[in-house]
Amino acid sequence: MSFLEGLSFSQIAGPDPERRVLANGLEVIYVHRPHIGLCTVQAWVRTGSAQEGRWEGSGISHYLEHMVFKGTGRFTNRELTEAVHRSGGNSNAYTTFDRTVYHIDAPQEGFETAMEALSEMVFDPLISEADCKMEREVILREIAMRDDEHDSILAEQVLAESLRSHPMRHPIIGHRELFVRITPEDLRAYHAGRYAPGNVVLALGGSMEPEEAFASAERWFGRFPRRPGLEVIPAFEPPQAGPRRCDLVRDVSTTKGVATWRVPGFFAQGRAPLDLCLGVLGSGNSSLLWDELREKRKLIHAIDAHVMGIRDVGLAWLSWIGDAGADAAAIERAYFEVIDRLLQKGVSQAQLDKVRRQSVVAMVNGLKNIHAAVSRYGYAACVGHDISWPRRGVEELAKVTPEELTKSARQWLKPETVTQATMRGQKAAEVALARRPTPAAESFEILTLANGVRVLLQPDEAIPKAGFGVFVAAGTAYEEAGKR
Repeated sequence: MSFLEGLSFSQIAGPDPERRVLANGLEVIYVHRPHIGLCTVQAWVRTGSAQEGRWEGSGISHYLEHMVFKGTGRFTNRELTEAVHRSGGNSNAYTTFDRTVYHIDAPQEGFETAMEALSEMVFDPLISEADCKMEREVILREIAMRDDEHDSILAEQVLAESLRSHPMRHPIIGHRELFVRITPEDLRAYHAGRYAPGNVVLALGGSMEPEEAFASAERWFGRFPRRPGLEVIPAFEPPQAGPRRCDLVRDVSTTKGVATWRVPGFFAQGRAPLDLCLGVLGSGNSSLLWDELREKRKLIHAIDAHVMGIRDVGLAWLSWIGDAGADAAAIERAYFEVIDRLLQKGVSQAQLDKVRRQSVVAMVNGLKNIHAAVSRYGYAACVGHDISWPRRGVEELAKVTPEELTKSARQWLKPETVTQATMRGQKAAEVALARRPTPAAESFEILTLANGVRVLLQPDEAIPKAGFGVFVAAGTAYEEAGKR
């Protein structure tokens, strides 16, 4: 056993954070890191693309995330952004299947500014007609770019085939034809129903004393009244009766594949053996699948296996990539042989110890900065409704035996419940017919500003984006000797 494996979770991460619930139902957790000099303010809203109710499949959760940054009843977008930046902070957000998370990271001195700004954004966004129209165009461009990303196309097809009833089968960004029907009134109604204080977790971290943090939470987030939330009917996915598959043909230069099995959702009892099982199979270059299919048989370039999902449904997810002419059928036979060998012979103690050690190291890496440390507990509180999950999860990993891991594999990784998908390239003639002629890229235009700065411009009408970079002759090679 390694040094890290011999430590308890509390020895590595410290004790569980303090937790309180405000009078309006909002849950607050605080991770105290004395002397760190930094803070993070994170609002975890218990809603995502799988909880959109009558707007299912439209991407309204992601749309609302955009609108939250467009200003509030008290402040314009510019005022909020400038206030956060003046304090040395930065803000961002993301939407996934089961949560929407907003966060501001800043020096400790910017804590109050971050609290005021985020409370305004989350609970009092200004959803105007003009801003809705502007962000609609932005998201339509995102959808267009997603439709040209082959990995996204394959993943969405796999989800739709693996889950035929559960709303997780829809893309988070939404289907274009449903997205364009969303009105400002829909966004306001969705916000009123899903962004109630009782449906939000405020996860905080910093070096101030806990009482200061909770007083600030009461001051800024406690001022919004308790209100009923919009009920979401629990999703149900019928059992899978037999194997499923879908095969895609696209203009790609590689062959890719995915295999999934339905498994319990996150925080379910018995998940620890399953997580470790997928690690033994496909986590890293020393895993069973990598060694057999890449190193020995030379069938693929890369392969990975892990568990993904949300609270009520999960998927064991195996993905691989090979040459354009790779034999997908041979690859599928090969990984089933590896899985079958594991089911028959089981897992050794050494294999289990290795993947368990990898899990502990990954956890330690996730504690390196205050944002990641707080996010671990924010996720546990938001999705798992219990901040003790990180500690309990590590304790469960430590107890798993080779026999339990093998039993879990036999229970869930059955050939009769697999969903498989491939994406292969078109034949050369098909590609020539399908591909539209692409004009040659225009050459760079070089401009010199009055202050001597050179600007290189290159238009590209084929890409609906604008990008820029700043390149400065700087770095350690330019530093004085002895001062590097």
